[in-house]
Amino acid sequence: KKYHLLSLSILLSFLFVYTGCESTSKDVSITGQVVNNTNGDAIEEAVVVILEPAVYANESKLTDENGSFTFSGLTITEATDFVIEARKTGFDRVTVTVPGTPGQDVTIDSPISLIPENTGGGDGGGDTGGDQVSGPSSGPAQIILTSIPKQAINIAETGDEISGTFTFQVQDSAGRPLTLSNQATVNFQILSGPGGG
Repeated sequence: KKYHLLSLSILLSFLFVYTGCESTSKDVSITGQVVNNTNGDAIEEAVVVILEPAVYANESKLTDENGSFTFSGLTITEATDFVIEARKTGFDRVTVTVPGTPGQDVTIDSPISLIPENTGGGDGGGDTGGDQVSGPSSGPAQIILTSIPKQAINIAETGDEISGTFTFQVQDSAGRPLTLSNQATVNFQILSGPGGG
């Protein structure tokens, strides 16, 4: 009888320690959707970035054709609030806080709604468009980074991605994208590399 009680006691202690260790560090995933606040349409290629916690700061994803995104493999050891920002050219940025629990995947209940820029209330004037400036775009005035799929590009022979695609948009002074009729040539130059080379 004492042998059985001792075995049971050891087994329960092992299970308690194992369960405690297992729950202290677990991966979570966060899934959500980004939509247009005006019409509810999904927004494709919106940039979704984790701002907090610091260990995952600037981790980013692009939304798919359904406006959906997923962050996976986020390891936390305790209840953690994730601060997530969604943005897209032509829309105001939106930040949401998502509570995370070790080992539990999270689906954000409500879509993240982005409000189109320049859609503030007006006096009912004659311009029926959503932009404040109408008509064709004029000459180039600014270059906007619209998407970046990876935050880091690795060095050759390290076993990870060594190239990446950045998407830019050339706009006029009113924020309208240039068209083929007034296209501009843009040259990029890398001024320095790792170690200042």
